[in-house]
Amino acid sequence: RDVLLMAQHNLNAYRFSIAWTRIVPNLDTGDVNMEGIAYYNNLINALLRRGITPHVTLYHGDMPLQLSLNKQDLTSRDFPAFFEKYARICFRYFGDRVKHWFTFNEPWYAVVFVDPSEATTLPYEMGYNLLIAHGRAVQVYRTEFQNMQKGQIGIVLCSDHFAPKNPNSASDVAAAVRAFDFYLGWWADPIFTTGDYPAVMK
Repeated sequence: RDVLLMAQHNLNAYRFSIAWTRIVPNLDTGDVNMEGIAYYNNLINALLRRGITPHVTLYHGDMPLQLSLNKQDLTSRDFPAFFEKYARICFRYFGDRVKHWFTFNEPWYAVVFVDPSEATTLPYEMGYNLLIAHGRAVQVYRTEFQNMQKGQIGIVLCSDHFAPKNPNSASDVAAAVRAFDFYLGWWADPIFTTGDYPAVMK
């Protein structure tokens, strides 16, 4: 019904997120839940039948409980390996029809809401693990699937806008740039430009 409503409103694209645990309920065994695969296959096929291009996000804040309980979530260096395996499954089962992939949705929000007592370093450790997970998923897609599937892969970033209180003040301008670096440059610089964090974050 939702897809029909989208078609009636002449939408030509739809971005949705895959629920990790619907695809891999048990991360210890890594077994694929074929009912979950069928659910997303039905959605993707329904979209395509109506001329709506699917854009798929692999992670939109729904951390598997198993990873959280085992302390293998974004706080752990183990997380990227789990994410890579999950991403590979999605590319294998859906990539023949999905040509637009996003690894993470707005990673800033995935790492900043932590216990204040741990806020001095933990968000940066989580951000590092997220960037490594993104890179591993992108590498898997580019080396194992992209040549055959002809799709694209990226990440969804976000940022508030920051303007200097006084545009003629060097310190105010620097403060606005610094804010952009901590919101957007944290992710964009390592992925798209320098391959490293903004200098102000080091």
